[in-house]
Formats: sequence, C-alpha cells, structure tokens
Amino acid sequence: MIKYLFVSLLFIFPFNFQEHWRCLDEGLYDLISTPINTKICKYNQILTKDNVKVKIDNKATLVLTQRDIKNGNYILFAKKKYIINDKLSKNGINYNYYVLGMESFKNKEGTFYLLELSTSNGLNLNSKTFNLIILFSKNKLYIPFTEWDSGEGGATSIGINKGKLFVLTNDIDSIQYFEYKNKKFIYNSKNSIKCRIDSTRRICVPDSYRF
Repeated sequence: MIKYLFVSLLFIFPFNFQEHWRCLDEGLYDLISTPINTKICKYNQILTKDNVKVKIDNKATLVLTQRDIKNGNYILFAKKKYIINDKLSKNGINYNYYVLGMESFKNKEGTFYLLELSTSNGLNLNSKTFNLIILFSKNKLYIPFTEWDSGEGGATSIGINKGKLFVLTNDIDSIQYFEYKNKKFIYNSKNSIKCRIDSTRRICVPDSYRF
C-alpha cells in the first residue's frame, strides 16, 4: 500500500522528485547565455481621433487603432500597408493600443525593432503585453514576430543559441521558444516548456532549462 502511494505521488508530482527547480530573478533574461545587446529608441506617439501613430527609423509609421477598427493595426512603409496580426482584431473589438517601449539592434539580417505594446481597455487581457518585432532588410520591411506575453516579470527576451537568433516568451504556465528562420521567428516545441510562478511572481523552471 505504501509503495503504491509513493508511485502515485511520483506520477502526480513528478518535478518534486526528479529535478531541482530554480526561480528567475531577472525573468527570462536569466535563461539566455548569449543575450542581444539592444539600444533603447526614443519615439513620439502622435494621438489622432482614430489612432496613435509612431515613427520607426524615420522610414515607417506604426498606426495603432483607437476607433478606426476597419483598418486595424498596421505599418505604413513605402506607401504600402503591412497588417499586424494581434490574433484579437478578428473579434471586431477595439483594444486601444499604445507603445510601452521600443528597442533596436543590428546584425547581418538588417535592423530589428522590438516593440512592447499594451492596451488600456483589453477585455480579459489583464497585464498582458503584445510584442511586435519589425525587420528592415535591404529596403524591405518584414514583421517576423507578433506574440502576447503574461507581463508578469516574464518579459519577452531575445538571444543567440547555437548561432541562431531566438525569442523566449512567457504566458501563464509556459515558456515558448521561437527560432529565427527565413525572416520569421518560428515556434519550436522541443525547446518550449511548462513553468511555475512562485508567490513573488517569479518564473520557475527546471534547473537544466537554459540556452
């Protein structure tokens, strides 16, 4: 009976017996051995009746909807609209986006801009933030990454693993890994993992989980 109970507990709480866990003081940055050094960008948000406009690299304009839901959120570059898929606009709800921060870095691919967006009236979004990465490469614009994160100290982070760019995001009880390939950050399930959140809102992971 005791042996059966022990086996049952091992099945229900496998992490207590199999692997040591650690909690991340600096969020997802603690998991990255080779982080990307980014530069903080200055920007102005121009508020109009229907949207917020933000200049990016003096080449493009980010347009975030306030009331004009028809057009949604997009980037205007070389007289062309690049629609931003936030995975929510299809519901026909206006979320009133604004920019929390913008950073950039350069490599052989071009210039990357990392934007963190939030919303003042996001239904059921709580403190979540929307992460948008824009790439300028050889006079062309790409949107390689659009994902939400929990906003609970697990800010989306970027680094290099085995010579390749990658992004980590956190959403509630999981960490997602996205690997850069062909102008996109593609989800990699093998490097993604379930995580825990402790009483101080730190993300906790198995000790062996790092890049």
